[in-house]
Amino acid sequence: MKRVHLFEIHEQWWCPSFIRDGVRDGLFTAWKILFWKNTLPHLRDLLRRSKKPTLIDLCSGAGGPVPLVIDDLKEEYPGLQVSLTDYFPCRAWENPLGKNDSVTYMSERVDAKSVPAELQGCRTLFEAFHHFKPDDAVEILSDAVRSKQPIAVFEFQRSRLIDALSLPILAVVPIASFLHFWHTPFSFSKLLFTIIPVIPFILAFDGIISILRTYSTEELVALAHRAGSEHFRWDIRQSKEKGWGQMTCLIGWPAKEGGVHVVHYDSPTSKASYERQKIQART
Repeated sequence: MKRVHLFEIHEQWWCPSFIRDGVRDGLFTAWKILFWKNTLPHLRDLLRRSKKPTLIDLCSGAGGPVPLVIDDLKEEYPGLQVSLTDYFPCRAWENPLGKNDSVTYMSERVDAKSVPAELQGCRTLFEAFHHFKPDDAVEILSDAVRSKQPIAVFEFQRSRLIDALSLPILAVVPIASFLHFWHTPFSFSKLLFTIIPVIPFILAFDGIISILRTYSTEELVALAHRAGSEHFRWDIRQSKEKGWGQMTCLIGWPAKEGGVHVVHYDSPTSKASYERQKIQART
């Protein structure tokens, strides 16, 4: 589908904070139960190309799946450090998995389009890229190119009509609405507005809008070319690891032989089989 930039309810200034927190907790639960393992092979690939084992997570919101990812990668990368950042950082962030000295949340505002030079490491965006219009999305990618920093963009939905009609209602909403009581801190406001189905409605509505706002493979190719690919390698990948569903991701890192590639990531756990097709620059 061609991307359509509509609004999501939980992003609006008038959405009450306790409703927004309930939606974020629901999305964290969906990541935890369904999707997060799909990101692991790509993060391992990116960390191997980085000068130091550090992740700079952009547009973190309430933290997303990052604590889950770090908990899995810490044995392979024992010195791995993670900085969570956001343009509107959480005032009092708590790790839903418990205290972890490897994960910190920066209290200072960080613009994903202009990351401070002192934040060096692999940049990640989990389920946030579709929030940006094309020009802003290009700025995020261009800043990684200028700074010569690897970057990984993950979206657990794809730009498909069947996903827009089925994924939020059949999978995400039931899990995110009710199971989050077992996976995130309890609050009576979340319980009340789940029984009165405000939070489930917003999860369903925003889930459909998220899919309509998601960039297709062809659109990601165009964004990567605009961001620059002369000495920067871009992979647009669709893959499935152990999680539910197929994930779309955009991976980039400094490389002598740059370019933009579409990668059919067939079997990341066995031989990491790649079928690569170089995409020519489009006018």
